[in-house]
Amino acid sequence: LKIDPDVEPSQIEKLKAHRQQRDQSATDAALEALAGGCQNPEANVMPAVLHAGRAGASLGEICHVYRDVFGEYRDPGGF
Repeated sequence: LKIDPDVEPSQIEKLKAHRQQRDQSATDAALEALAGGCQNPEANVMPAVLHAGRAGASLGEICHVYRDVFGEYRDPGGF
């Protein structure tokens, strides 16, 4: 996969504009609910993921919640 480097600045601007237009308190609340769901081993987190996305959370922000709760996988072989 080769991505044209000229695309990056426009994507960054789109993300900045999206973050300025969203309701930040609703986004934060949805991400906190996702984190709470992730900490419950019996919870189905898919509804919380959908809610966070609808509240304006980016994929990166949703993934950050997962990394905070579960950590980041490291290959035990060191690869």
